Amino acid sequence: MADPLASVSPNLPREAVIRELEAVLASETFVNSSRLSRFLRYVVEQTLDGRGERLKEYQIGVDVFERDGDYDQRTDPVVRVEARQLRFKLSEYYAGPGSNDEVVISLPKGGYAARFERKAVAAGPEPAPSPSAPIEIAPAQPSAEGRPAPTRRRWPVAAALVALGALGVVLWLSLRGAHAVGTHVANSDAQELYLKGRFYWDKRTPESLNMAVDYFTQAIARDPSYAAAYVGLADTYNLLSEYTVMPYREAFSRALAAARKAVQLDDSMAEAHCSLAYASFWGAWDAVTAEREFKRALRLKPDSAVAHHWFATFLSTQGRSAEALAEINRAQQLDPTSISILADKAEIIGASGRHAEAIALASQIAGSDPSFLSAHKYLAHLYLWEGDYTDYLREARTGALLEHDPQVLEEVAAGEQAFQAGGAHQMLEAMLAIQQKFAAQGQASNYGLASTCALLGEKAKAFDYLQAALEKRETSILGLRIDPAFGPLRGEARYQQILAQVHP
Repeated sequence: MADPLASVSPNLPREAVIRELEAVLASETFVNSSRLSRFLRYVVEQTLDGRGERLKEYQIGVDVFERDGDYDQRTDPVVRVEARQLRFKLSEYYAGPGSNDEVVISLPKGGYAARFERKAVAAGPEPAPSPSAPIEIAPAQPSAEGRPAPTRRRWPVAAALVALGALGVVLWLSLRGAHAVGTHVANSDAQELYLKGRFYWDKRTPESLNMAVDYFTQAIARDPSYAAAYVGLADTYNLLSEYTVMPYREAFSRALAAARKAVQLDDSMAEAHCSLAYASFWGAWDAVTAEREFKRALRLKPDSAVAHHWFATFLSTQGRSAEALAEINRAQQLDPTSISILADKAEIIGASGRHAEAIALASQIAGSDPSFLSAHKYLAHLYLWEGDYTDYLREARTGALLEHDPQVLEEVAAGEQAFQAGGAHQMLEAMLAIQQKFAAQGQASNYGLASTCALLGEKAKAFDYLQAALEKRETSILGLRIDPAFGPLRGEARYQQILAQVHP
């Protein structure tokens, strides 16, 4: 049996570590963060009991974050994201007065065992990467197991600019129109971290978005009054449920909290209102607040490409296609190099019924940047709506690989085999069977099941799944009004009843 005190210095009694833990958890830094508090208590107690070096990501996900037995840490980054947050919060705590002069608790990188040391020099925030270091990200490539494995890739122009240091990042972001400016002047370290966060946020890959969380959180730790860093954090969480398998409730609750903090710090910042608008709609289903905040953002900053862009996607879900197209076109004028604006323009065009035009645009995007997830997801939807099942299956597989989603990969594999054997109807039935298998484990999207049933002509089942999606407040149901899969159901009274609850 492991010695319970083996991980504690002989000069640090267990009781001293426990006292320090309780002081940290009672501090202002941690008292309102139950998830991080639970995480910290868990790793400290496990380490004190001699199990720290054996702590694994999977076990933490199950024990601390209540993931079930099928939890796959390769596709759900919750533990890694929370570990980064915990390290930053501990740095923030010890950068202040701390609780006493005896113990420092930390969570070193490379594992999940806590470290306990006598307090000598107050621990500060983790050092930022050298501004001259080239920034790289790891886009997903399929591994031998069919799951993505990271490989390194540079964007030639971006890498050259970043090699110049902070000035290069500023030049890059000035081209992207992504630099939020508020009334508060942050210190230079926080500003540089913020700019790097924006650089990675703009790439919109699972890896780069997680890196953006790191940089924005470090910026906040360096300057807690920096509203722009909270905006960046909100914007990143606003996208994480789309580009990764982070649960949408978790992502949007964090986005809302960060956006509200940004508005509280600087009500004159257009970007803060834009972030709040996005999270209010997709996270809280509050269309009234969303439209008000989008319009407030555009009054404050009429030339904000992001505000026009996100307002366009909101308007599209409301069935206001003409307004949506006007807004997305304005966003494109303001930021003509943005691939995400072009991709969402393809989706908006497709939702308005112009499928061929949308496919041409999305194909152009996918051809110019094969690693850009949205283009492949939108193409999959468009090809499915058009009845082009071969191309649908290809794009669905590509999107699943990029998103690190083994469930969709299993669906697509079943669909490919069934399509070769018996055509489209058999393909949909095979994919429905996989979806139902995951549904029995509590892991499937009810909205996705409803869509497949609607395409199969099984109206009663489609309505039952739509009702379940509504009750669970699944984000995807916000697109119900414009989803062609439900075209045959729109004349039904039950469809109208559900739609009225989604869009009151």
